[in-house]
Amino acid sequence: MGRYPLLTVPSDTELKVTVGFLKGATGSDGVTFKVQFEEGQTRQTILSQRATYDGKLDSVTQGLNSIADKSGHFILYVDAGQSSGQDWAVWVEAQIVTAPPELPDLVTTEVREEDGEIRYRIENQGEGSVVNPLGPTTRFCNALFIDGELVARDYVNIHEMLPGQWI
Repeated sequence: MGRYPLLTVPSDTELKVTVGFLKGATGSDGVTFKVQFEEGQTRQTILSQRATYDGKLDSVTQGLNSIADKSGHFILYVDAGQSSGQDWAVWVEAQIVTAPPELPDLVTTEVREEDGEIRYRIENQGEGSVVNPLGPTTRFCNALFIDGELVARDYVNIHEMLPGQWI
């Protein structure tokens, strides 16, 4: 068991761990790696990963929003299970990282000719919203290439576009 110093968990962070076994731990019946968070007298399991010896490392990521802005101690623990014979378990890495932001993904999903004009539909297929924090709109450029040559360009001003929305 390893207990880390008091820490306040930042918002929008994740716990990334890499675990495994030392080479040759063929007699192990497996272990459970656990990360717990101790706040005062309360201890909760943040991550639990069962592992068996296969010669490979296991990487696991767990969001920490449930304990964001709380202060406590992280505890790394290994449960040997039925037998501790050849349970040569190792923590390769355990770190708290900033979670990547959810990003929009604007995709042209439909192109059609209507009344002599080319019309198209833009859809946000990403996880994040399009919002311009500096002004009222975000300018989106849609370009049409034929055989590698630019033949048309159009600009659309988007105020806000949530995931799954389209214009």
